[in-house]
Amino acid sequence: MSFANYGVSTMRVSKTLLFGLFCFVGLILAACGSREEPDTEVTVEGADTTAIAADTVERSDDWNEVAAVVDEVITRLRYGDKSGLYENEFEYLQDAESLDEYLRHGEITWANADGLDSVEITDITFFDRDSAWIDAVFHVHNADGISEGTEQRLMAYYHRGCWIKPYMSTIDRQLAYDEQVRQADRDAEDDSW
Repeated sequence: MSFANYGVSTMRVSKTLLFGLFCFVGLILAACGSREEPDTEVTVEGADTTAIAADTVERSDDWNEVAAVVDEVITRLRYGDKSGLYENEFEYLQDAESLDEYLRHGEITWANADGLDSVEITDITFFDRDSAWIDAVFHVHNADGISEGTEQRLMAYYHRGCWIKPYMSTIDRQLAYDEQVRQADRDAEDDSW
């Protein structure tokens, strides 16, 4: 391979990695908040991650929880701690796999927040208090050192008393799991008579 071809190949790899990073970070966000709130930006500088409100409007408890979850997951990823992803999965997956088993999945092995400058939550649409659409912009430096923003829509769920953004688990499987638990409880009650 010639030197010129090496540069083209490296550029393709960099673009592929950048795209993969956008996709991954989009999947890890856990967010919620009230409608009509101004933008919130989570800025990543070095190993520090801080949530910054766009102005001084008082935030709802849910909005504040989202900012804290986003901050924590990204900060932990920057330090190489992927257990924050596991903690944002639905209960059925956590009951089926230990953290060590979860960390062996390829999707988790490659997960990182390198190159992420900031995540801006632009809007949140609630569906009662069980789920929410999160509109976010991910700001990442490209291979030329220019910051680029990519918009993504994410789904978060209110599960076991907090908002989560599952990375690998799905709501359909959690609902089926919940029904199995209810059926097992009914069967246990029937057996006790």
